Amino acid sequence: MLICCDSCCGQRYDNCCDRCCPCIGYVGRDCIFNSSLVIFLCVAAILAIALPVAAFCIVRQPSITVEDAVLTTFNLSSYPEVALSYNFTLNVRVRNHNWVMNMKFTEPLEATFEFDGNRFDRYQLANEGQKDPAGKSRLYHVNITAVSAYEALGSAGVTAFKRQRAAGVFQIDVTVAGEVKYAPRPRKCKIKAACPVELQLAPTSAVGFRPLKCKLEDPEKYC
Repeated sequence: MLICCDSCCGQRYDNCCDRCCPCIGYVGRDCIFNSSLVIFLCVAAILAIALPVAAFCIVRQPSITVEDAVLTTFNLSSYPEVALSYNFTLNVRVRNHNWVMNMKFTEPLEATFEFDGNRFDRYQLANEGQKDPAGKSRLYHVNITAVSAYEALGSAGVTAFKRQRAAGVFQIDVTVAGEVKYAPRPRKCKIKAACPVELQLAPTSAVGFRPLKCKLEDPEKYC
């Protein structure tokens, strides 16, 4: 029968109780501590250099989300000419996902509205020169309205309107487009996002809307 050690390195022994633990002297412990400290400081120094470099070299496109939308009027008259009446309200959130780089609009950020491929309105969200801080978002409140506005929908557009009205759901294609620059980078980058919004008419109260994340086009090279 094996007997455990009564005293070894401060009464430390292995789980099987069949041999004493190896002792580490003070010099050895100091050496291990100093080596670990040097390794830790080296890793910290590398991260301190690499993270800021990565933050300025890696560009992340903004995200664009339609958080809420309400369509209270959407009517089409065909006499004496095709005319569209509408009242459309939505909230669009644009978020700058970059860690340290502010986003500056070098062109106005605009939302255009189409039905069955035909543009019927547009709305400016952000002015040229506006800056959005790194890691922050901005919410834009949009309302477009018109009464009997002439629209060249064509026969296909009229047919699509009648079909969607019968189904009780209208699809309005919202496109958000603009141009931005991420300081201090000098390069200007185009952004364009498609937001196919499907809505029921809500003449008296808002119909529940699920937030829609718009699909961004692939960025240009170095953007």
